[in-house]
Amino acid sequence: MKKIAALPIILCFFLFAGMFPPAPTAEARGGSSGSALGFPGQPPERPQFIIPPDYTETGFLTALPLGGIPYVSLIAFIDLMTPAIVTNYGDSMEIDAPSLHITAAAGDDFITANGVPLQAPGPLRMIGGELYVPLSAIAEAFGASVTWDRNTNAVTLPDIFSPIRPDLPDNPYLDDTPDYLHNDEDLHWLARIIFLEARSEGMTGMIAVGNVIMNRVYSPLFPDTVREVILDNRSGVQFPPAHTDAINREPSAAAIEAAMRVLVGENVAGASLYFNPKGSNSWASRNRPYIMTIGNHDFYG
Repeated sequence: MKKIAALPIILCFFLFAGMFPPAPTAEARGGSSGSALGFPGQPPERPQFIIPPDYTETGFLTALPLGGIPYVSLIAFIDLMTPAIVTNYGDSMEIDAPSLHITAAAGDDFITANGVPLQAPGPLRMIGGELYVPLSAIAEAFGASVTWDRNTNAVTLPDIFSPIRPDLPDNPYLDDTPDYLHNDEDLHWLARIIFLEARSEGMTGMIAVGNVIMNRVYSPLFPDTVREVILDNRSGVQFPPAHTDAINREPSAAAIEAAMRVLVGENVAGASLYFNPKGSNSWASRNRPYIMTIGNHDFYG
């Protein structure tokens, strides 16, 4: 595996106002400030997150039993578990938290966490203007061990949780302890190419594009740095926006967040080395093994 030494990134950034358009509404959740997302250092395969004390002490959670199934307010559960950005579409929600992306809609009998559909024992419901989900489904998304007291309907939340990860092919370009140390230049270039290639793809789609870039950095088949990978044209232009003035555009706060999450090891695209618009007849679609589709992109190894 290629090894590159550089100055570590200072993993600190803030979410800016105006990340999302006025409708649907988006708001920072969790704690009193809801201003920043924190990430641990190099995470394991399924990273664990320790809940800061204020998230377990700011309130309590009560389940609403419906047909013998305990339901909880999704927004209340998120508030008590983790800082997050919640986009409210009325009868559905999209949630971006550290290493966890959730979508949920009233009427469905599942929620989707990090691209994995999780079956719920009952349909998601709108109650009093809030989206309620079966407790077991949202607990599975967080990888959290929760308890429900049938007598009081009180829900006890854990201090540690491990968000669900999709089943992904082994990544041959990484060993168990990757030693690539990232610097500010990596973040500069990675955030910009993610913004240009995937800004409309949601957090998971943006992270997936970033994974392709980093897989190439780790692969002996491609150049050794983020900048060299996105500007590589030895076999033709690989990332067209990087060869235009658009590469100088300031990336969005969401693209910066995605780049940070990629650089600390979050992976939703496995060993993917290529991506193309979904369904396109491309060189990769004809010559490389298909891995998955995320949003409007097909990914190939």
